[in-house]
Amino acid sequence: RLLMYSDPDKRIGIIYLDIDNLKEINDKYGHSAGDKAIMNVSETILLSLRQRDLVMRMGGDEFVVVVEEYSGKRSTAYGLAKRLLKDISENKGRYSATVSMGVHVTKVKTFSQYMTKEEQLKKSWEQALKQADKALYTSKEAGGNKISTSAEYAKYY
Repeated sequence: RLLMYSDPDKRIGIIYLDIDNLKEINDKYGHSAGDKAIMNVSETILLSLRQRDLVMRMGGDEFVVVVEEYSGKRSTAYGLAKRLLKDISENKGRYSATVSMGVHVTKVKTFSQYMTKEEQLKKSWEQALKQADKALYTSKEAGGNKISTSAEYAKYY
């Protein structure tokens, strides 16, 4: 709906989130503990979203959150990422984990121009995800439990 009915210049924020050290949790406490860590993170994400936000589990320990950016000087996606980082980090207990995140912001027209061209739409989405994923790996390489932004993010904030 956001893509079909929005102003093409409206912005979308993409948060790519990865659980830090899930392998170590699995190795130390077993896979059921790793599963509980994934559930704790996913519950925290779900409790933090607005009704119009989207969340997808991309793989074993990766999630993508898509939000509509409000106009203004602050990024909605980055603000949500900060809250998630804090809430997930503060979740104490045996099954707690930290996360690393990458935030990417782009315009609706990045996707909406291809609404009738499925292959182009898919390529555009994959490119946006790559930008968020690249920012995520900057966070991972810096030791994890951090948020990094894509180069394109700086155009907007």
